[in-house]
Amino acid sequence: MFSDELDDKIKSIKNKLSFVDNLRRSLKDRVESNITSLFESNIVLQERVFQHTLELDNTNKKLQEEIMERKQVEEALRHSENRYKRLVGAITDYMHTVEVQNGVAVATSHAPGCIGVTGYSSEEFERDSYLWYRMIHEDDRNFVSSTAEHVLRGEAVPAIEHRIWHKDGSIRWIRNTIVPRHDKDGRLIAYDGLISDITERKLADDALRQSETRYRRLLDAITDYIYTVDVRDGVPVSTTHGPSCVAVTGYTQEELAADSFLWLNMVHPDDREAVVRLGKKVLYGGIFQSLEHRIIHKDGQIKWVRNTPVPRYESDGRLVAYDGLITDITERKLAEEEVRKNKEKLQDFFDNAHDMIQIVNTDGKFLYVNRSWRDTLGYTEEEVGTLTLAGIIHPDDRDRSLGLFNSVLDGGSISNNEMTFVKKDGSSIAVIGSVNCSCEDNGPSVARGIFHDFSEVKKAKEALERINDVLELRVKERTGELLHANTYLETVLSSLTDALLVAGPDHIIKTINQTATQLLGYSEGELVGKNVLEIFEDNIIEYIREAQRNSFAKDVLMNMKTKQSVSIPVLANLSRLGNKGNETILAAHDMRDMKKFEEETRRIQVKMLTSSKMATLGEISTGIAHEINQPLTYISSFIQGLLFDIKRERLNIDEAANDATVAYKQVGRIVDIIQHLRTFGRRDDIEMELINIETVIDNTMLLMGERIRLSNITLIKDIDRNVPNFSGNANQLEQVFINLLQNAIDAFPAGKDDAAIRITARYSVKKKAIILQFYDNGSGINKDIIDKIFEPFYTTKEVGKGTGLGLSIVYGIISEHNGTVHCDSTIGKGTVFTITIPVGGAIGKR
Repeated sequence: MFSDELDDKIKSIKNKLSFVDNLRRSLKDRVESNITSLFESNIVLQERVFQHTLELDNTNKKLQEEIMERKQVEEALRHSENRYKRLVGAITDYMHTVEVQNGVAVATSHAPGCIGVTGYSSEEFERDSYLWYRMIHEDDRNFVSSTAEHVLRGEAVPAIEHRIWHKDGSIRWIRNTIVPRHDKDGRLIAYDGLISDITERKLADDALRQSETRYRRLLDAITDYIYTVDVRDGVPVSTTHGPSCVAVTGYTQEELAADSFLWLNMVHPDDREAVVRLGKKVLYGGIFQSLEHRIIHKDGQIKWVRNTPVPRYESDGRLVAYDGLITDITERKLAEEEVRKNKEKLQDFFDNAHDMIQIVNTDGKFLYVNRSWRDTLGYTEEEVGTLTLAGIIHPDDRDRSLGLFNSVLDGGSISNNEMTFVKKDGSSIAVIGSVNCSCEDNGPSVARGIFHDFSEVKKAKEALERINDVLELRVKERTGELLHANTYLETVLSSLTDALLVAGPDHIIKTINQTATQLLGYSEGELVGKNVLEIFEDNIIEYIREAQRNSFAKDVLMNMKTKQSVSIPVLANLSRLGNKGNETILAAHDMRDMKKFEEETRRIQVKMLTSSKMATLGEISTGIAHEINQPLTYISSFIQGLLFDIKRERLNIDEAANDATVAYKQVGRIVDIIQHLRTFGRRDDIEMELINIETVIDNTMLLMGERIRLSNITLIKDIDRNVPNFSGNANQLEQVFINLLQNAIDAFPAGKDDAAIRITARYSVKKKAIILQFYDNGSGINKDIIDKIFEPFYTTKEVGKGTGLGLSIVYGIISEHNGTVHCDSTIGKGTVFTITIPVGGAIGKR
């Protein structure tokens, strides 16, 4: 019984084992069939992926071409819109229309441009029907009303000019041009008016009238004029005289031009030979100086003039002309004659004086005594040089007299003071005298004294001659210093490489250097006398006013206009000459070479950045391929399973729909990665827009996340939610983050178990800046080279593993965002890069 049950159980187990074996073989066949099917499907899928990749590449190329064309069209449209906006902003006219019924004005409408002229909008005029009348200046209302009445009567009226009150309270001048409209029967049904803002023209007219008045006054005060003698083959061929010649000679330009010998005939007969000799010296290259001579004025008076010729030579040294400055020195000559007469009188006085005269320096040493002084006291000239003031004063009077002398040096004076002098023989002499002090360089220099004694008059002439010699010597020395300074200044101005102009208070150019004529293509005569507005394209008057207020205006970028109307970029520095209201010095440096250098540098930077991006894409391509391969594997498995279920008629619609949704998301993931590769790989135009820093970091992870994972590195992101959006270039910042992450990955030694990278982002309210930090616990950077890591082409990697441009590009991009980047590192512990980006420009909420 027990044996039968055991046999049954054994048979049952064998049957089950047989069933299991059959099931295993069936499953093995199904698996082998599925593997074969999957292999074949995978080959087909790979071919489709390859075809789709080629199609995507072609589509990408076409898309790039379309994007480039669209950018060009958008750029042209942007330029067109800017020109249109500038044109609209420059419009100072608007139209108004008055409707007329039965000869009476019944309604008035104003075009939108009215706000630019009057400050009031069309709606304000519509709400207040009498606003147009109230804004007319009180003194002009009757005139405007009378003109309107003439128009309503059908009379033709010319354009009128009158004042209005602007909404901001200022007074504006406008021109109103009225054009009537009639129906077919000839009745007036309306009239249109063109309102033009002529305020600037009116102000310019007033300024011009004032300038003309000042100019006429200046002409009346001029006592100098310039003449020019043209020379050909060493012979003078023509002479021209400046317009101011009439003020000096009484003859006009036309009179001097009509009589070619009038200039010589008006020279005084006694001085003609000297004038002719001066002309010959100029023509033959001799040494000459300014000549002072007399002329006979047209009214018969004799005047003195100074004739200063200046030769002009060609580059080969030929004399082509000489200019002369004629200066009226009649008053000076009369004054010199008066001085000469006074000097003779003074010399005569000293020659016949009986007083003792002395000059003492601040140390009490005698610089000069007259003969009467020496004869009276009995000293020789040599002995006087060893004397001091204290040595000739009687001991009983010495303290009081020296005290008075010190008070004179402090700015006082002594008159009719009694003193006691001691002669050489020891006898005393009483004198009465006066002492005063002369000052030089804001300090006392000498004390002069005159003391009365009845025996000292004979030496006055010698004393006066000595004083006169000293004065003449000082005058000659001072004149030589002035001539040297003038020559030095002219040499410096002519050697300057920057254009130099001096403008008067009326903005008229008075002086230029040779560089200015070369830069602008004008001759010196063409530039001098021009208004600075004619050669500067920008608002130069504003900077001149700034220089007048603050003494200078530095490093102003503007454009100058040459004689051929070519625009030249310059860097200008302006400074005030003397007190406010005086001349202004303008120094302009040609910036054309600098502009070309900046453009070339910018082109190289963009090229370097593009090359670095391509190199970056090559380095991270393995991670990107793995990132794309994962969703492709899932999609492949899903399709194979779907085909298998369809073949076995076991398809579950709900499960297939769920799996298809996941597969579709995987396709979207691939599309996002490819689309971002296109965005990252495009050429940057450094356009700033409002961006979110977390989005930039997430996009960076699309390209770098898989490489970090494959490198067995832990990535930690800590982004503060308070970090605002800011104005920047997302594509460039992504390049920065990729470069920093690649450096961090390369910094880890092989086999490090706890490798980690941490990215933080904070907003500093105090600094008004976003602070980003990239930490790694890699090998670290040596302190000796940490200052060099941002230099181009500097790298610590092995040959062939780095270009040395990564951190240089990081530094350049962050600088273009007005930010800073700083590195701290410790060998064996790791490195942190800190980036600070100010958000003072465009900023928005997250």
